[in-house]
Amino acid sequence: MQLVQLLERALGEFEPEEDHWKGPGGFVDPFRPRIQPEGFATVEEMRAEREGHLRAVRQMVEEAEVLVFTLGLTETWRCVADGAALPMCPGRKHGVFDPERYVFSNLSLSETVEALERFLDLALSINPGLRFLLTVSPVPLVATMEERHVLSSTVYSKSVLRVAAEEVRRRRRNVDYFASYEIVTATGNRYFEEDRRTVADAAVGHVLRSFFTHFSDEDPDTLKQVEVEGDVSLPDLRPCDEEELLDLIEADFSGSVDGGGRG
Repeated sequence: MQLVQLLERALGEFEPEEDHWKGPGGFVDPFRPRIQPEGFATVEEMRAEREGHLRAVRQMVEEAEVLVFTLGLTETWRCVADGAALPMCPGRKHGVFDPERYVFSNLSLSETVEALERFLDLALSINPGLRFLLTVSPVPLVATMEERHVLSSTVYSKSVLRVAAEEVRRRRRNVDYFASYEIVTATGNRYFEEDRRTVADAAVGHVLRSFFTHFSDEDPDTLKQVEVEGDVSLPDLRPCDEEELLDLIEADFSGSVDGGGRG
């Protein structure tokens, strides 16, 4: 949902009513709340950064030959007024939670497929030759807003995303799927660290070798040798959004959330 709305905004087809939140030290973009953790000094500075980001998104889609996108989870928060999808719940460090303004949403299969199809159509409207490669993140949810065990929510979310990717792949010749999710999860816990959530380095290596074998002319053995020699390092990845959700659940919201319990 966030993906398609991001491109809609970049193309001028959607402008959310939610403009800015107040952060600890300034103003925060509700749709990129962690880009400037302490906030921008002025609303104008925040909006200028936003406009630059949206221009970059449009340029990326216009110029790309292949777009790889990883589907992560189906749980999200949305603005009641216009359905805008937010990356985190208001009231978690930034903004103020208001149950009249924000609602929790867990996307269905049909909603997920619809959003993906809409994104593909928009992207192809400005770059007809663009090809797409979909993956599903193997990282389990660490928390859920549903009234059930987080394992059940993980299975639901990943199942919806995997089926949605397959549905879209079958319908479109310019869409393919890379089974990084299956590579990691089909081995039981062997490819996870002790917390059973962090993907092990061995799994990352397996995924990369498989990717280059099937989707590149690069020699996977050469890639492996480069990794061993330390010439290539993986980026420092940010936590998944559901870790923010866990912080939200455990946080003391006095002064920022009016009742609402699970909000």
